[in-house]
Amino acid sequence: MKHDRTLYSVPASHVIRMSQLRKAVAYIRVSTERQADVGMSLNDQRAAIAEHAATNGLDVIQIYEEHSSASKGTLADRPKLCEALEYCGKVDAVLIVAKPNRLSRSRAVLEEIFAHDVPVHVAGRGKLSRVILRQEVRVAEAEAHENSARQTEAHKEKKQSTADASSRATSPWMPGTRAVTPTRLGVTATRARLPGTGLKPLVSRS
Repeated sequence: MKHDRTLYSVPASHVIRMSQLRKAVAYIRVSTERQADVGMSLNDQRAAIAEHAATNGLDVIQIYEEHSSASKGTLADRPKLCEALEYCGKVDAVLIVAKPNRLSRSRAVLEEIFAHDVPVHVAGRGKLSRVILRQEVRVAEAEAHENSARQTEAHKEKKQSTADASSRATSPWMPGTRAVTPTRLGVTATRARLPGTGLKPLVSRS
């Protein structure tokens, strides 16, 4: 989605004369609703970028927003980021993101971004070198893999728990419980059907 250049108002003391400003393009990305709880909502990113632009001589001329995962696929799977990079090249602007992981959680995608040769600013930190961006995206990528592994394991455990509960619920001896035979007492057991119930309780024979 392409937006107008309106972000948020900042104190007048932070405003730099327009003649001194360099063009900038803001890129804002969210992938899950949970990010709204950890400071990565659209509004949080807009506010951070606005403050950074106002205090660093940057004039945000365009804003691109995207709802997409940053840890999978290629740059082509992030159409709004592609548009933002192309626009930066066209008007000689820098790209601003709220945090490095908003740009990418994939080192492969980061290298595709570098191919556009667009300077990248991170809100509150300024222009970051490729070395720093590579380091931070590598950490973000590792965290994404760990999160994915935990989610996969949690899904397997939940699936197994559901299967176990279903197995217990369909037991012919005692619904919801496990049948236990008294083998440790040296007693053999047979099962006799209770009339009209279909259940076979244990009947011991010494």
